[in-house]
Parts: sequence; C-alpha cells; structure tokens
Amino acid sequence: PTPHCLSQPHAMGNVQSYKTLAPPGGALLLLQDPGEMCPPKPSFEFAKPSVLTTVSDSTWQSFQQKVAVVCSRFVSEVVMLCGLLVIPVGLIPWRWMGLPEATVLVLRIVGFAIALMCLLGLRVLIVSRGQRLDDEIREQCSSFASSCGDEFTVEYRTQFTGLCRPKFARPLRAIAFSPGPSPSQMPTVVAGVIVGHGADAV
Repeated sequence: PTPHCLSQPHAMGNVQSYKTLAPPGGALLLLQDPGEMCPPKPSFEFAKPSVLTTVSDSTWQSFQQKVAVVCSRFVSEVVMLCGLLVIPVGLIPWRWMGLPEATVLVLRIVGFAIALMCLLGLRVLIVSRGQRLDDEIREQCSSFASSCGDEFTVEYRTQFTGLCRPKFARPLRAIAFSPGPSPSQMPTVVAGVIVGHGADAV
C-alpha cells in the first residue's frame, strides 16, 4: 500500500505510542507505517507538503527521488521468515528410514538449530542494513534543509528499528517538516555574544 501523511497520531491499538504527531504548522510523511500488520519496506512517494510553499518543485523532486532511491535499497523484514523453511528438516520422520534413535534426535536438533540461526542471522543483516540506510536518509534531510536556506526543520524519525524492540512493536520511519530552523541551527546568546557568529549582540 502507498504510505500516507499524518497530522495526528493513529487511533488504533498500540500505535498511539508511536511518534506519529506532526509538528505544529508542519507535516509528517510516513515512509514505513507501523500500523501495517506486516510492514512493507519503506517508500517515499509524496507530493510536496503545503508547509514547503517557498520550496521549488524541482528542489522537492530532487529530494524525493534521492530518498526514494535509498528506500528502494531496504530489505523487507518479511524475508526473515525464510528461515522457517529449514524447520521441516527437524520434522522429517527420520525413524521411517530405519535410522537409530540417537541419529534421529541429532538430526532434529540440527534442523531446528539451523532454522534458529537463519532467523537470527537474517534479522541481524536486515536490521544492520536498515540502520545504515537510515543514516543516509538523515544526510539527505540535512542537505535538503540546507538547500532551503534552513527555512524549515527537516527531522527524520525512526522508532523500533533496532534488534531489540517491545513486544508486537513494528518499525516506524517518517520525515517531519516544520517552518523555521531547528534549535541546533539557531544562534545562542552567551555573555552578550552570539555564539557561532562571532559578533557582539545588539
């Protein structure tokens, strides 16, 4: 399904605990919706949010395409289920083949062990790859904000994207846009001097 834009939290089950609240006067675009039972991999196919009125269409399209390319490199977590295909190895009726009981037990243990290692191994690979791609999207968001003259705050939000997550929690990936620069980009006045500008405060 095509991801959508939220201006308020989801109203379904445990999704209310997710950071799906759009910033004041801004917009939130979901790359990966935690409301999906089996979340697909992230995607970014949105029209320019109304909050970005001063941003040219070409600038937005360039940003949208760059983020979309990064999203296409994610791997769906559904792939982890491939490890379950090894489980039948432990369920094969080895006894019917006339094998000794001890051998049958070893084959079953090995089958389940391989399935478990496949599940864990795939999970580690998919999560690690996702976190590297998250860093790339953050860089694109920072570059986009700079190209807009820092007139807007562009925040890339992620939640429950690591190896350890609460029970039933699903990954959230979203980009929030709001007018004005981020607090880290605003000059700080200390002892009559604007830090970062090197000029006396008036």
